[in-house]
Amino acid sequence: TVTLLVAHLVIGGCVLLATAEPSKPETEDDAGKDQEECSLSRLAPILSDPDGLGVRPMTIATFIDFGPELLYRTPHRVLAGPYHRNYQGILGAYRLLTSADDQEVRALAEERGVDLILLCPSRDRFYFGREGDQALYLRLLQNEGPPWIRSVPLFPEAPDGFLLFRVKRGDRDSPR
Repeated sequence: TVTLLVAHLVIGGCVLLATAEPSKPETEDDAGKDQEECSLSRLAPILSDPDGLGVRPMTIATFIDFGPELLYRTPHRVLAGPYHRNYQGILGAYRLLTSADDQEVRALAEERGVDLILLCPSRDRFYFGREGDQALYLRLLQNEGPPWIRSVPLFPEAPDGFLLFRVKRGDRDSPR
């Protein structure tokens, strides 16, 4: 009985795999672009550099899939990672980046201790860029965020595609 129930799924999967066309880059120049753009392995040394952002760990709000690699490659904390038990962090990061209300954004940043916001528009626009023109994410892409969130220029050796922002919390600036 189990074989009959599962066999049609296996056969269907094999047919789909056999008939699927492999995705091809539009041009040869685009072939390695996705791997180069937003490479955390290339950004991690910059985020970990004491002369760059600071020596103590900071909390980074970013795309959920970047969480594990940031935890592995840097001394920093992340607001969200793809772990089902961290649903509060996942929802908090999403609300932070999609909210149009600056007071809500500030309250979330204070509550969660967010020091940095790391964006990669080529990867995360689909998740955060659908909530309307006033969403924090879209305003940050246009460098029109609230005055207490400011852009941090990444060094020339930083990989293309990343945007980094520092959050000023409370009466003090987030750590240097």
